[in-house]
Amino acid sequence: MKVYLHYTLRSLILALLTLPSLFAQDCKPTIQTSGSATFCEGDSVVLSTTAQPNTTYRWQKEGVVLTPKTDTSLVAYTSGTYTLEATRKDELWGRGLAQARPEVTLRDIAFLQNEGWIVGDNGLFMKTIDGGQTWDTLPVPHTENFTNIFFLTSQAGWIGGQNGLLLKTADGGISWTQQPGTWSGAIEKIIFFNETAGFLRAGEQLFKTTNGGAAWTPIALPDSFQLQDVSFVDADFAWIASGNKLYKTANGGENWQLMSTLSICTSCNFQKIVAINRSTLLATRLFVQTTAISKTTDGGSTWTDIDLPFPATYPSLSNLGTSEIMFTDTLTGFLVGRMYRRTYGSYGISSGAIFKTSDGGKKWMLVYDNPYDAYPNAIALRTPTQGMVVGADGLMTTLDDQWKDVYPTRTFLDLHSVGGTSAGIFAVGGRFRHIMNVPHPDSKAVTMAWKSGQDWTKTETGSSGVLNGYTLEQIKFKNDTLGWKVGYGTLQITKDGGITWKTLFGNRMPPDLTISKAYFQTDTTGWHIARYPSFGVSTLYRFSGASRTPQPLDFGSGNNPATTNLLDLQFVNDATGFITTNIGKLAKTTDGGATWQVLTVRDGKSLQRCFFVNEQIGWVISSDGLLLKTQNGGLTWIEQSSGVNTALYGIFFNSAENGYVVGEGGVLLKTMDGGEHWLRQLTHTTQTLNDVFFTDTTHGWIVGNKGTLLQLTISECQSVSEPLTVQVNPLPVQPIISVSNNSITLVSSAERGNQWFLNTNAISGATGNEYDPAESGSYTVQVTENGCQSPMSAAYVFTITSLDELPGLATVNVFPNPTQAEVYVSLKDLSGPVAIEILSLSGQQLRVQHIASTAPESNIPLDVKGLTSGTYLVKVRAGTFSKVSKVVLNR
Repeated sequence: MKVYLHYTLRSLILALLTLPSLFAQDCKPTIQTSGSATFCEGDSVVLSTTAQPNTTYRWQKEGVVLTPKTDTSLVAYTSGTYTLEATRKDELWGRGLAQARPEVTLRDIAFLQNEGWIVGDNGLFMKTIDGGQTWDTLPVPHTENFTNIFFLTSQAGWIGGQNGLLLKTADGGISWTQQPGTWSGAIEKIIFFNETAGFLRAGEQLFKTTNGGAAWTPIALPDSFQLQDVSFVDADFAWIASGNKLYKTANGGENWQLMSTLSICTSCNFQKIVAINRSTLLATRLFVQTTAISKTTDGGSTWTDIDLPFPATYPSLSNLGTSEIMFTDTLTGFLVGRMYRRTYGSYGISSGAIFKTSDGGKKWMLVYDNPYDAYPNAIALRTPTQGMVVGADGLMTTLDDQWKDVYPTRTFLDLHSVGGTSAGIFAVGGRFRHIMNVPHPDSKAVTMAWKSGQDWTKTETGSSGVLNGYTLEQIKFKNDTLGWKVGYGTLQITKDGGITWKTLFGNRMPPDLTISKAYFQTDTTGWHIARYPSFGVSTLYRFSGASRTPQPLDFGSGNNPATTNLLDLQFVNDATGFITTNIGKLAKTTDGGATWQVLTVRDGKSLQRCFFVNEQIGWVISSDGLLLKTQNGGLTWIEQSSGVNTALYGIFFNSAENGYVVGEGGVLLKTMDGGEHWLRQLTHTTQTLNDVFFTDTTHGWIVGNKGTLLQLTISECQSVSEPLTVQVNPLPVQPIISVSNNSITLVSSAERGNQWFLNTNAISGATGNEYDPAESGSYTVQVTENGCQSPMSAAYVFTITSLDELPGLATVNVFPNPTQAEVYVSLKDLSGPVAIEILSLSGQQLRVQHIASTAPESNIPLDVKGLTSGTYLVKVRAGTFSKVSKVVLNR
């Protein structure tokens, strides 16, 4: 049976939905302008876009990239068609294994033929409709840990959870409603016999409903009762386990009858019970001897004790914590739980176990053994030979004639370090336990290996050369061929990129040192940090081949060497290296380790890791979220805001600008500006993350506890904005003022767009290319074309000599005055060209007439058509002569 889990895929889809930039149309930038895109020469407009995360920009003009204009804004000075190209690279950290699994603990499972349901921690609810071949994660609006699942039909079901949470669905799990109750504690068991009659166990309480769960009634239990488990045969007949006692009821809990007491051990308790029918019950019990089962076939009158076959050196000191016991018929049954088997007189191994019986429980056989603490919690069968067990840390094991792990390539062990080359990636870890003189049997190691285009392969304790008990702490590569992995009593090197490994110290049992960090200066010499497992304080060693010499470090007075731990070791080259400590100090060498200088980073802080991109620029991270940066090789440090206060365990920088930090609770931080800003990234895990590594800027991996292995996927979107046309209009040529032949008219060199000024003030209505001055002063003109203004012309000073200044030489009269229709100007003794203007009282020119020459005495009619009633000015100019008269029109 192949099982494909849509759980992680669904999580990734949800992540995609939260990152709309992953779709091309959504990363298309929009150009905004600070003003009009049409402007005059000498001005500019700012083109900009709203910055989006993980996005770079390139400005283009006429399709040509304007290097290095990569900002979100651009100042445009010239005409052209501008576009903005956006490239967004969203980072999605997903499970590195081809078949991902839920990382949370799975608490219960149920089947109705091909339909099945699983519940787990953090509100996890999964459903299958194909017998478990595929599973979908369905949303439930709760984040509590779910502890129990029961479906009466494919549509009607219930979920029990922490803090008395009870949910009901009537549509197969699409929607859920919370049901009220007076109970407390987690709901451990739900069972319905029809749509109305049901029971539930919450903590040490038992409740009954007769209306489908709308109301629940508590069931009275025996005095001093400590409810361990309950098993129903039908709506009337049930068994309960209370401490070391067993009771039964035949009337739905109205009365209880004591049927058995564990006399073999007064401090022993029953664990789980299963009633096959009204006569037959099996009950498991736990005490410091072989786990046993008590069985009755006569309703509790007589009992038979049955031992379980433990695969242990000391079975009498082994035991089993039963999670569930169930039978498919009167003969076939399964028991699942957490097994502790003694392999030494004082030490043993914890593991998950499945036992099976085919004779009604007389004899049991161990059919599944998982030695990695991934113990089963629940079992459900959809046919007598097909089913599934679920358990801790996402354990999913299927039965299809035989038991198989759903995820054979995953590990339940903690992964401590990740490293590799462009050709392959390795992740190492394990579980470290030590006892005097011998390695603890529970101390294990794991190596995960990956090559491009292939899935991960797993090598765990006891296979493929990974020695029993040799937990691995670090794996790193100096180049594409030379790498090392270190751990519990082992220092191994590869010279072919990880294809083969050679141990420098030999296969010593027991390991005398636990090596946590190392650096190879050559393929046989270098440095490592190690500690004696029995003492715990780490020391710096120089090694050469299989020999090693401790290198004392002086951290100054007041620092106890017995409590000073070395936590990390990094060399940026063979000469310059750094060591972090748990006392806030940093040791530095610039001569390959011949001498070490101790620098204070932050007193008292546990500096978990360091990372230097060169000899000057580096960072340290601490166990409380502290993040510090140096730009002078560690002499001074600047604190950077990480935004978290949890422990940080891993750090990696691709450059002086781009870096990553991982830590407790699934924390992943990223910076793109050297740490000025750190942003939290989605990891979809709550497991502690221990290390992060990149082969280049687009290929990265993260490892953490419980086999967590994340791989970076880059989703790239590239799009170009709609074009924006910028029109820069040239400035008109500076106009030149000249005087017409009549000497009374000012003329602009520009045919259109003129505006005349007198003493720097605009003359209202004076917009022609000619202007007849009405008074003396400094005249200028400015030209406007397409909204652009020319430079102001040079000033022309015009002086008018009035009639009063030249008495007896000329006479000007306006008549009739007032008038209703016609107006005449009488001119006498004026020679040469004459200009007659009709002005408003404000001086605005309304009419102008030019007369080439006049007789010694002339009467000139004025054009007053279209003028409304009111007072106007009539201005007569001839050469330097000028006179202004008032005329009144009465229409």
